[in-house]
Amino acid sequence: MEIIRKIGRHEVLVESSEPCGIYFEESALEPTSGDAAVILGKKEMLGILASGDDYLPLTCRWELLDRCNFSCPFCYIVGHSFNKIARFSEIKSHLAELIEEGLLFCTLTGGEVTIHPDFKAIYQFLKEHGVVVEVFTNGYSIDDELIELFRSHPPIAVEVSLYSVDNERLGKTYGVRDSQGASRVLENVLRLKRAGINVTCKTFLNTVTSPDIKAIILWCKNNEIEHYSSSEVTQGYDGADLGSYAVKKGNHSAREPKVAVCLPCKTKNYGSAINASFSIYPCPSIMLADCTYDMRQIGVAESLRRMKAFMRRFQDTEIVGSGCGTSGCASCMAYAKPVRNEAGELLHFAQP
Repeated sequence: MEIIRKIGRHEVLVESSEPCGIYFEESALEPTSGDAAVILGKKEMLGILASGDDYLPLTCRWELLDRCNFSCPFCYIVGHSFNKIARFSEIKSHLAELIEEGLLFCTLTGGEVTIHPDFKAIYQFLKEHGVVVEVFTNGYSIDDELIELFRSHPPIAVEVSLYSVDNERLGKTYGVRDSQGASRVLENVLRLKRAGINVTCKTFLNTVTSPDIKAIILWCKNNEIEHYSSSEVTQGYDGADLGSYAVKKGNHSAREPKVAVCLPCKTKNYGSAINASFSIYPCPSIMLADCTYDMRQIGVAESLRRMKAFMRRFQDTEIVGSGCGTSGCASCMAYAKPVRNEAGELLHFAQP
């Protein structure tokens, strides 16, 4: 199905039967020689749509819910965030308005997205309204109906969090109440692949998953499934320190300090995140009530207006201290310390 969308100053055509079928008007592209089609990457498309100093919510990472059918001890959401599930009927009109405001790329994550009672309806609604969707899942609850939905409305990618290929270990360590849990996850990964879905496996490398990583990588290699890992540990949403799960890293030579600034990335032009209560904020790493807005309470347009005003107030301002410019320190406001006055008003950001 072809959907014509007006995003900012441009009209784009989105084909929902393709994983990422986005087509621009010729006038939006740089002049090229001949009649050959121009292939654009995601960043190039976002750059065209978000040109100038305006803000459009073109990309979004949406945590549909903070619940899961696994009990991973290192999870920063489950057990550290308690929100009532936002049902599709409650947010449908707001979601439609967010799409009207420019939402084009959306990553659905959790918790575990597939156990949301309205996941399939939300996914289909996004696709049928011209949004390119990526899905993060643990793969356990994928069923025939969902695979068929992915066939007819393909996601740009499905990323499956793979923590063990051993049934007993998946049960004991990750709380999966199924003696064949790992086998079920692995078979679902292969089912996605056989269905022609772009499926990737990922593993958060930490002290819990490290005993399994070699077997996971070998399984993915033998089955020609792309795999990647990340060793960054995210602290609990409630402030819980999960640093004990981090793997030890070798000594690194000291880096010359860099000037740290607020929002040095493109978030200020087109980024956004939504939590399980359907509140929007600029970035998944910026967990501040100061820039989190309940779209059901104050509306989508007002939420975006306030979020943009917050970003414009702080963007490119220097963070007090000697920033090192790396993740985990005050390279932007996501890792910096908010400084407030006696009334609790946010003044600026500083090195922790």
